[in-house]
Amino acid sequence: MGQTLTLFNSISTDSQRTEILQKLIIDKTPVLLKNEKEETVEFTACAVTPDGNLQCHVPEGLPFSARSTDPYSASFVIGSEKYLLEVRPFVSENLVTLKIDAFFHLQRRKNFRYKILPQTKTQFQIKYLNYKPVNYVCNLTDVSPEGFSALIGMDEVSLNTFDKVSGVITCDSHPPITISGQVKNLRMYGELQLTLGVEFDHVSETSENAIFELIAYLQRQAFRKNAA
Repeated sequence: MGQTLTLFNSISTDSQRTEILQKLIIDKTPVLLKNEKEETVEFTACAVTPDGNLQCHVPEGLPFSARSTDPYSASFVIGSEKYLLEVRPFVSENLVTLKIDAFFHLQRRKNFRYKILPQTKTQFQIKYLNYKPVNYVCNLTDVSPEGFSALIGMDEVSLNTFDKVSGVITCDSHPPITISGQVKNLRMYGELQLTLGVEFDHVSETSENAIFELIAYLQRQAFRKNAA
């Protein structure tokens, strides 16, 4: 199902950051800011500060006070390239300064697996097995635009290689993703569980984008856990 590759490439040099942020301003690309509840505010960037942070015009209905100590996630797209930032917003008169703590380029690779933290409850609810209605739940351990691996109790379901499965990927408040695929491998995990690998059927562009959004969501949760 692919190799384990670096999906979030750190933008670490000042020159790289400045070049990307300046292009963001020239293109007037919206910046989306999300808090831990996944509430979104849209900004328009207007300047890069001398220390490499981003200044934006103040929109109505800011979900934070003048000085926010809580980490927020910001994202924007330039062309087909998506960037993800961890920021802390500071309001001054008519401007919001987003102090950048981390800056990443989301690489849209298909040949990778994004490993899911054990404490993150990301599940696949199997609704159909070989086109027959069922109700099984497995816990994802990694995911990619090509498929996923998951753990499931041996006594919960009877699965075989090449079985067809259809269902929904869920994760906290993130929108569910309806997907179907085929069981490509099964192996024991301890004494009571199975690891199953599922390869997705043909994935539409909409579904592929939804999976990338899920991965970005999972990464935001990882950032917040590390910052806590």
